[in-house]
Amino acid sequence: MAELDPETGETRWSGPVDAGTAALSATDRTLLIQNNSHEGVYVFDAETKETGELLSDAYVTAAADGVAVTQGRYRVGATAIGGSDATAEWSHEGAYTHGLPVIAGDTVVVTHSTPGPETDDAVVGFDLEDGDERWRFMFDDGENWNDGADADYLVVENDAIYVPRGTDLVAIRPDDWEKAEPEDETETDQEDSSDGEGSDDSDEGDGNSSDDGTDDDTIDGSEGTGNDTENERGDENGSSDGNGTDDDAGETGSDGDADGTPGFTVGAGAAGGALGLEWLRRRGRAGDDLEE
Repeated sequence: MAELDPETGETRWSGPVDAGTAALSATDRTLLIQNNSHEGVYVFDAETKETGELLSDAYVTAAADGVAVTQGRYRVGATAIGGSDATAEWSHEGAYTHGLPVIAGDTVVVTHSTPGPETDDAVVGFDLEDGDERWRFMFDDGENWNDGADADYLVVENDAIYVPRGTDLVAIRPDDWEKAEPEDETETDQEDSSDGEGSDDSDEGDGNSSDDGTDDDTIDGSEGTGNDTENERGDENGSSDGNGTDDDAGETGSDGDADGTPGFTVGAGAAGGALGLEWLRRRGRAGDDLEE
C-alpha cells in the first residue's frame, strides 16, 4: 500500500499489507482496509502505518463524516470511527440480503433482495445516524437478483441512484431523501393520485412524459413504454391495493412504491454498464431531466 502526495503524485510512504487486501475507504481521520481473505474491515493507523482493530466482518465499506458503513454476509450496519463526534451504531440483520452501501449525504443507500424464488428486489435508503428506513423502492420488472449483493454496482450522483437491472441501467430519483413516514405517506400519495387512466398531470403512459416529481414514471428498457403510478402498492410483490389508486395493467417495466415510501421518478432503457451511466450523465449535463 502506498501514500501519494495528492498534488505531485510522489510517494510519501509505501509498505506491505496482508494478502487479500481488496479496497480502501477513508475519512479525514481514519483509513479502512477491506480484506477479503480475512473477511473483515480493519482500521489502519496512519501514524504507525500498522493495521489495527477489526471493525466488521464485512466485504464492502463506505465511510463519511466519521462513520463507516459495512456490508457483510449477515448484516449491514454503521459504526462511528476516528474519534469523531458521530454516534452512529446500528445494524440490519439478514443473510445475504444487503449489498453495496453508498453514503449520500446523511442517507445510506443499499441494494436489497431476499435469496430464494420469491425475491423482493429493492433499493433502500437508511438514515446514516440511526439506521431508520427512510424509503424503499421495489422493482417490478421481471428481473431478479440472487441476493442483495448481486447488483454489480450502485452509484449515487446528483440525487439520482443508478443500478443495473438485466441489460439495462436504471436511474431512480426519490422525491424526498429526507423523510419516509410509514403511517402518513400512503395517505399523502393517495390524495395526490388521479382516478384517470394512469395519468397524474401530463403523463400519457408513453414513458416520455414528465411530471412534478411526486409519482413513479417507469420506462421499460426494451419497449420504451411507461407507467405512471401515483399510488402506494399494497404489498411487496407490486399488486394493487384496490384503494382508488391507478396502475396501468400489463406493463412489464412498471414499478410501484412499497407502503410508506415517497414517490420515485424512474428511467430505464439506457445501454448497460458504464456506457449507460455516461449516457445518463451527458443527458444531465445537457439539461435534460431523467424523468423525461
